[in-house]
Amino acid sequence: MADERRGEQGPITLPASLQRRLYDFRGRVWRIKLLEAISGALFGVLVGYLAVFAIDRLTETPAWVRLAAFLVAVAACAAIPVTFHRWIWSQRGLEQLARLISRRFPGIGDQLLGIIELVRSAESPTGLGDRSRTLCEAAIAQVSERAGKFDLDQAVPRPRHRAWMLAAAVPVCLAVAAALVVPEAAANAWQRFLAPWWPVERFTFARLEPLPETIVVPRGEAAEVEMRLTESTRSKPDRATVRIGGQERIEATLGSDRYAFALPPQLEPAAVAVAAGDWRQKTRIEPMLRPEIKNLVAELKLPEYLGRPDVIRQEVRGGTLAPVEGSELAIVATADRPLAAATVDGQPVEPSGDILRTPARPATAAETVTLTWRDGHGLDGSRPLVLSIAPKPDEPPTVVPLDLPPNRDVLLDTDTLRFRVDVRDDFGIRRVGLEWEGLAEWSTGSDDPAARTRGERLLKQGGVDVESIEAVATFCPAALGIAPQPIFLRAFAEDYKPGRPRAVSTPLLIYVVDKAEHALVLNTRLAQFRQRASEVRDREMGLLANNKELRNLPSERLLDEDVRGRLAGQAAAEDANARRLERLVEEGAKLVREAMKNPDFEAGTLEKLAEDIQALADIAENRMPSVADLLEQAAAARRATAGQGEQGQPGQPGQPQEGQPGQPQPGRPGQPPKGPAQPGEPQAGQLAGEPGESQPGEQPPRVGEDKSKPAGGQGGQPGEPAPPIPQVVDKESSQQPQDPAAGQEQKSAAAGQGRLGLPSTQAGVSKPKPPGEAAEAEPPADEALDEAIAKQEELLEEFAKVADELAAVMARLEGSTFVKRFKLASREQASIGGRLAGLAAEAFVVTDERPAKIDEAIGGVRELTERETDKVSALMDDMQAYLDRRQLPAFRTVLEEM
Repeated sequence: MADERRGEQGPITLPASLQRRLYDFRGRVWRIKLLEAISGALFGVLVGYLAVFAIDRLTETPAWVRLAAFLVAVAACAAIPVTFHRWIWSQRGLEQLARLISRRFPGIGDQLLGIIELVRSAESPTGLGDRSRTLCEAAIAQVSERAGKFDLDQAVPRPRHRAWMLAAAVPVCLAVAAALVVPEAAANAWQRFLAPWWPVERFTFARLEPLPETIVVPRGEAAEVEMRLTESTRSKPDRATVRIGGQERIEATLGSDRYAFALPPQLEPAAVAVAAGDWRQKTRIEPMLRPEIKNLVAELKLPEYLGRPDVIRQEVRGGTLAPVEGSELAIVATADRPLAAATVDGQPVEPSGDILRTPARPATAAETVTLTWRDGHGLDGSRPLVLSIAPKPDEPPTVVPLDLPPNRDVLLDTDTLRFRVDVRDDFGIRRVGLEWEGLAEWSTGSDDPAARTRGERLLKQGGVDVESIEAVATFCPAALGIAPQPIFLRAFAEDYKPGRPRAVSTPLLIYVVDKAEHALVLNTRLAQFRQRASEVRDREMGLLANNKELRNLPSERLLDEDVRGRLAGQAAAEDANARRLERLVEEGAKLVREAMKNPDFEAGTLEKLAEDIQALADIAENRMPSVADLLEQAAAARRATAGQGEQGQPGQPGQPQEGQPGQPQPGRPGQPPKGPAQPGEPQAGQLAGEPGESQPGEQPPRVGEDKSKPAGGQGGQPGEPAPPIPQVVDKESSQQPQDPAAGQEQKSAAAGQGRLGLPSTQAGVSKPKPPGEAAEAEPPADEALDEAIAKQEELLEEFAKVADELAAVMARLEGSTFVKRFKLASREQASIGGRLAGLAAEAFVVTDERPAKIDEAIGGVRELTERETDKVSALMDDMQAYLDRRQLPAFRTVLEEM
């Protein structure tokens, strides 16, 4: 029933007047708030723009400042959508308007919200429910009537549109004024303000060419930086300034539309601020070392005849290049950083990175090449590079023979001469070999070059890239068909230069001889060897006489400084004579080895000669050095005779008196002393140090120096074994403590020894001796000198025996020498006969005139015959002298037949 009545009466609505007033209120709120938002946004945008415009007039506005101004403008513009959402979209319904009115008028606002909800509920499907329609309509009418008494315009929340409009009017006027007065600057400011992320150039009235981001200057050098005005500049300031870091400001005046700044030397990077009028720029200055050439290489293409098509890279040092003549070269310079420009002798050349390459040029004459360069930073090299080119000729090879035998002047024709040939060349070796040329005067008796013996032999083949060769050379005259004659032997080498003669080594003059001539030469050298050995013996005899003269002096005189000096001189002379004999032995051994190559020498004779040389070697290596050592001991002795104190001072304990044991008696060395022999002295005819009968309690005689201290008791005590036989020892002391067990072993070994053995060296262990005991162990001067004289007499006896044997050997060799010389003379006569037979056809005919070459050949034969006649005559004289010495019947028969 209620629904039917409600349908008949119609829906409940707000009064039209109330709705109109509410909608008018809503429109006013929308207009005021939207005007506020637009004015605020305009104010924010124009303030940001004007800030950029103002800063640009003073300096370069930083990007972050422009970005901040742009963000502020964006934030200001964002107030419009915020206002639209808050005051328009969120305040469009009647309930929203009622709530907004309740902020200013809470009472009427709540009532308006109540009747609006009542109307909304009446329109719902449930309707008014149990509420009275009449009462609802009365309530709506009452609230509408009461709301008519309120001015709803006062309910607009905090209207500030007039203030915002006034605030926005100021930047609007300033922006319009800037656009009218300086439109280019205003437009540039708008571009830089609206696009802060773009690198929009700042508009200035004074316009200069922009500087690079980094100004590179030479490190530690004064530099000049130029700045030029552009053609579009509207003002030309008289001065411009530059400030580097915290340094003083540098000014430059305008001249020819440019500013030239003289910068002081800089060492560290720094910020740079440049100002000219309203033009500003900030950059950095970076001191940098000038670009330098770190490597210089010459690319050489050698002449064609050298056969090396490849390009050779040669490092250039010292600013000088010496290519071979005829080469083509290009200079390649490498800098320490990429280059931007370069010149070669004033002509521009395009570099490739850090590489500068000059055009190829022929190396025909001396010249200079000048290089300049500039890097990408605009820095030039510190100074131009001047390279001197001095072509050199292709040098001939150098040929050097190595390891040549010392006795190479005479070579048996069946023997082989071996040596090495070292060849070096700068640009390839073609081949290496040997060449020889005989002396025509020896072989033919003529100076005709055509008659000379010539030949060559290839040793090793080279190559275009072979610059050194070491070849082994062997030269055997018999294998090469070379007759006995003197020849010049040379090593040769050829390179690849056309028309160049071969390079040769220093010629070796070699006498190629047959067995007879070889034996004759060796006999002569062996005779010289014997003569030199005799000289060594004579020197040794002279030294012996001097030693005996010193021994005849009183024993006390042996400690005088002058006598010590003479003894030391005798020791040095003995050493020198030993070395002289050693060299002679080496020469004799070489002669024996050389003689073994010739079968004409008897094996027994060479064997005997080798034994004699070995005996001389033993004298030089063992006997003579021992004599020198004894003489040195005598020179350094601290006692003159046995039992005497140091320096021979009498009156010391243990010093023997005249006639006591250990005191040498007057007399010549080697002779028995007068009077009865004392214990410990050598018997008559017995040298000091020789083994003799030992008395009980005596130590066995020893040859050498015993530096050890006995470890046990003295020999000859009751119950001990018999004294040992004489020994030859050299016993050394030691710093280590003595081992008793070792001492017992040594005593047992000595007791068990029953025969003489080889000399031995024993390393003893004992405590260091006091100075007095050390002096007692050293031999006195007279004993050392006596022993030296005895040894010297022994070696001279051995030397005399060897000399006699050498004389016998040389006598046999001297006898065979005459046979060899006669054979050689007969061979020369046969050669003369052969030459005469060859001339018979032309020389012994009846003609009007004989050819000139025949006369020349006959003259050569005559000269050769005269020389051979002289040789045979000298041979007969030598044989007669030999017969006078030896009185051999066979030689007498030969002389009588001749």
